Amino acid sequence: MNKQGQYIYCFFVLIFLFCFLFPLKSQEYKFKTLGVENGLSQITVSDICQDEKSRIWIATLDGLNCYDGNHIKVFNHFHNDSISYGNLYVTQMIEDGQGSLFLLTSTGLFQFDLETEKYYLLPVSSPSIIAKGKRGVWIVEKGKLLLYDKVSHCLIQMYKDLELPDTGTTMVEGVEGTLWIALKDGGVICVDIYGGASLHLLGIKVMKLIRGNDRNIWVGSQEHGVFCFSPEGNMIHRYEYDNKSIYKVRNDMARALCQDLEGNIWIGYRSGLSKIEVASGKIFHYQADPNRVGAMSNRSVTSLYTDKQGTVWVGTYWGGVNFFSPEYQHFTHFHASDTGLSFPVVGAMAEDKAGNIWICTEGGGLNLY
Repeated sequence: MNKQGQYIYCFFVLIFLFCFLFPLKSQEYKFKTLGVENGLSQITVSDICQDEKSRIWIATLDGLNCYDGNHIKVFNHFHNDSISYGNLYVTQMIEDGQGSLFLLTSTGLFQFDLETEKYYLLPVSSPSIIAKGKRGVWIVEKGKLLLYDKVSHCLIQMYKDLELPDTGTTMVEGVEGTLWIALKDGGVICVDIYGGASLHLLGIKVMKLIRGNDRNIWVGSQEHGVFCFSPEGNMIHRYEYDNKSIYKVRNDMARALCQDLEGNIWIGYRSGLSKIEVASGKIFHYQADPNRVGAMSNRSVTSLYTDKQGTVWVGTYWGGVNFFSPEYQHFTHFHASDTGLSFPVVGAMAEDKAGNIWICTEGGGLNLY
């Protein structure tokens, strides 16, 4: 090759490298942290949601917080004329779309009116889990299933013959109105709109339930793989563990699930991350290596979230947060630092109406990306 040819070759190599690397470096990542110094009542954030007025509501170990974009207002000492409930540990929160928040707390179940900023303690003595439904809020209490009807504002006991364990792990309503409940001692129960109940996965510890974009119900188990059920309650597929095949799921606790915009199912384990390519049935595993560019920062996955752009966010235990770009097929890692994430243990994540990502941490407050 003559010198002119070498120059042309080098020119095209530089152009190729520029086109490949520039998109990876051109984005400027910014984090804003809301901590106790900003008025947050407690640094461990358990849940988050956005109301109709675009305010961000933050559940913590020490009450409820509201962020309006400029200031934080704290509701951490609930009381009425006769009883004080003290500072509440809020474990789960639901926004019903009709002006109320429902707060599952260490004391009981509260309905919080977003307009008047007053709360009401619902007459439910020992609620264990709640879920948002089309007709209202589903509540499991002492083995019974209740519905707080959003029209009549009354508690209705549903399916009187249905006996549930005292506690459950997760609950979700399907598109057809069926309710799926993970049972304490194993299995999942599906209750249809006519009151019929069917039990599935007997003896299998269910860790996570989600309703996918494909209308199906996806179930993550402790050591028995991942299951897919139709909206009607029929099992479509079981993705089993097989140590002889790389195209099988891991034999580990599947404690986080999400579905991306291409229909793939992402599974977060205690020791890894996998993706089920639903169209082909292939399963891909992602290894953690904090020292390698493009790899995951930590193998212990605590939460998964897909944003409106199709990016999959991966929260980890002591490894910060990662996001997986489908376009470039690699992970970008945000670790705990003065300019990055406030704490390396990541919990729930959510996207607001403006496209910002909110990241809950278990010791560093709330992060806005």
